[in-house]
Amino acid sequence: MEFISAYSGLLSHVPFELDSKLLDEQKNIEDVYLASCGCIGILRDLISDALSGLAENQELKAGHILSNAMHPSELMGVWREIAEGREFFDKRGEFDEVREYLGINSNQKGTNKSANEKKSRRRPGERNPKRDPIGV
Repeated sequence: MEFISAYSGLLSHVPFELDSKLLDEQKNIEDVYLASCGCIGILRDLISDALSGLAENQELKAGHILSNAMHPSELMGVWREIAEGREFFDKRGEFDEVREYLGINSNQKGTNKSANEKKSRRRPGERNPKRDPIGV
């Protein structure tokens, strides 16, 4: 799940000791996912707010993060905005050119083309004359 990867990535930058249960217990992960609506920006703010309330020698726990969660009615508002955004971008035909530019296959929404598919045919170490001037 991408959320767990982003969550652990954000936690890796925390300058405090971390409670081992933050990433080990599924319930804690689900609670933080719910409190952030799966939105990484909200998750970042929750972690930041939790850190601002910690003393220097304290350990960051799930309770610290969840204590800053929005009210359920506010979370429902966020979820509605997410649903509207998905509906907007899922309209077929209107964003095909943008999808193609971003490397998103319009037949399989949400999947990016592999970076290896766009590799050039040059050998390793061979310079790109369009990018790097030769003979200068």
